[in-house]
This record gives sequence, C-alpha cells and structure tokens, in this order.
Amino acid sequence: MIKTKTKIVLAFTCFVAISIGIAQTQTDNSALMKTADEVLAEVSKLRELEVKSPVAKGVKSREEIRSYLAERVKEEYKPEELEIEGRVLKKLRLIPQDMDVYEFAMNLLTEQVAGYYDPKRKTFYIADWLAVEAQKPIMAHELTHALQDQHFDVTPFLTRIKNNDDKMLARNSILEGEAVAVMIDYMIKPMGMSFVNLPDLKQFMNMAESTNSQEYKLYASAPAYFKQTLVFPYTEGLSFLQAYRRTHSWADVAMVYADLPESTEQILHPEKYITSRDDPTEVKPEHPKKLPAGDWKTIYTNVLGEFTTQLVLKEFLDQAEAEKAAAGWDGDVVELLRNGDGKEAVVMRFVFDTEQDAREFKDSYARLLAKKYPANSTASVNQTGPRVEVVEY
Repeated sequence: MIKTKTKIVLAFTCFVAISIGIAQTQTDNSALMKTADEVLAEVSKLRELEVKSPVAKGVKSREEIRSYLAERVKEEYKPEELEIEGRVLKKLRLIPQDMDVYEFAMNLLTEQVAGYYDPKRKTFYIADWLAVEAQKPIMAHELTHALQDQHFDVTPFLTRIKNNDDKMLARNSILEGEAVAVMIDYMIKPMGMSFVNLPDLKQFMNMAESTNSQEYKLYASAPAYFKQTLVFPYTEGLSFLQAYRRTHSWADVAMVYADLPESTEQILHPEKYITSRDDPTEVKPEHPKKLPAGDWKTIYTNVLGEFTTQLVLKEFLDQAEAEKAAAGWDGDVVELLRNGDGKEAVVMRFVFDTEQDAREFKDSYARLLAKKYPANSTASVNQTGPRVEVVEY
C-alpha cells in the first residue's frame, strides 16, 4: 500500500542505496565521466544488451540531489495526499504518531542516495562526494537502468499506479532486482562467478543492510516499515530474478517486461509468476456494517499486498506467525473513511486462496487487535468464507 518512501525512491526515479566503507571525498569530474563510460561498456556485456545511444552524464552534490527529489515529489503528489497516507500508516502503527512522513522520507533518502539515473532526462547523475572506486558498483547498478530504459522504456514503470502501490512495488522490483544482479555480476566476474549460482542471496543482502544500518544513522533509527519497504525491491527483486534466471536466459527477461508481475505476492513467491501464475483478485471498497451510523466518506484507498500485510502483522506478532498469516493472500483493499464529526476509520478487506488461509489470518489479526487495544476496543475482524474484513476506528 502506502509505500510513501517507496514512491519517493522508486516511483519517481531509480535509486540505489549501497553501503560502501570508503571515505567521502571530492573527485575529479573528468575521472568520474571516464569511469562511467568504462563501466557502461562492461555492464552492456554482462547484461547482454547493446548500448543503443550514448548515456548523458552529470555530477550532482547531495543538496542538488535532495532538491531533485523534492521536485519529483511535487510533480506527482499533492501535499495533502502524503499527509493522508501518513495518517493511515499511523493508524496501523507502522510509524510513530508524531512523525512528519515527508520530511523523514526526504532526509532518509538524501542520506542514502549515491547516484541515480533519471529516465525523463535520460541522464545518469553521479554523486560528487565519493571516490571513483566507491562509485563503480553504483555506476554498474544505475547504468543498468539506462540500458533498461533504452531497451524496455522504464517510464511506464515509474508512472504512479493510482490506488495500487503494491502493484507499483512489484513492478519496480523487476527494475531494481535486475540492476542489483548486474551489479553483483560486475563485482564477482573477476572470480569467474555469477549471481545465478550464488546461494542464499537474501542472506548476502541482509548483511549489506546490516552494514547500511551501521553506516547511516538515520536509516538505523527508521521504523521497520521504512527500512523493509525501502530495501524490498532490491532484496526480493534480486531473489525473484535469480529464480527466473535459473530456468531462463537474459534474453528471456524481455518477456517479463512484456508481462509484468501484478503483486508483491508474485515477487515473494516467484513460482506464482513463473510456473503457476496467480494474479491477484480485485477487491472493491464496500461500506462496512460495523461502523456507527453517520455520514462516512472514503477519502483514501489503496492495496496493501502480501508484503505490507506482513509488515502490519509484524508490528504485533512474531515474524513466523506474520508470514504464515499473510500467506495465501489473493487480494485486498484498504480505505481511510471520515465522518461528518471528523472521526476516522481504517477498513481493510482481504480475499485469500482458501477458507483455511482466511481463518488463519483472522485468528492472527484477532491476536493483533488484543495486543494493539488492550483496553476496550471498537476494532473488529470478521471472516466470511475466504474473505476477511478488518475495521479499526
């Protein structure tokens, strides 16, 4: 759903946050440009995609990158939209009640970003505060995005999918997973290895995230929701692509771009895309019966998806139970409603693959509500066959 930071990072442009234990330094711009050309040639060979046209390049300071981020956010979102999303996140306890979502996300991303490819300007921008050697993996990642754009046109991937952030996150996982894969191949090629044959890539990425937490203080202090959503396209996208490439060639990846995954469920469970396609069921908003009488109006709708459903559950339940409860997800819709007195309610409707899956989710969410509202609560969770409705107000 509601992936505010994911929107900022991924829906607008392709960024990569990579932990590099090399001191910041001012670097000669001409050296950066020359290195970028060399890395592009190598990436083209690794990814088996020709460079159709030269990639424009520029160098930016940290403040210039922050200004660019702010500009892109303003182009796509009205301030009140992000504020409303923040209220939903707070209601679900995914972020602190006093957090300014926009400011925190902007500061977090400015701390993390170390270069980006802008598909609108067809330009790769290089950070001016890292040494050349530190830039090379970042260049390999971002220049993969440039090749993606030349061959597949990434602009539609970055266009906002209204009321369905889960689908947008799944699509961006293809872009980022592929770029991480090429970056890894760029780094391990001298050892005669390929990412396709590496074991347990999630463990590798988790180690990188741990280093990231040590290196970047704001990231270390971020709510789990922010951290996990930020890295999802890189870690889970990489695992998805690895599973796909074990039975397909690089040339076959073009078929993925022509028929994109529809949900984070398919990214988390590649077999639901590769071997037994399981597209999500559309769940439409519907006025809940559990709300008090009044003039309730919907002011926000979105799709959580299996991934964010897991995150909601993990705030109150252990990881194993949360992941089991979210398994079998087949579709959902989340709404923020407001009545004439200014009171608000979050309503979530889910459909699961089986009635048993729905029952497991309902039982787990009931335990969540007991922990979330230890005193008297007006929240409720109800199941009818494979469908579950949650109301919190």
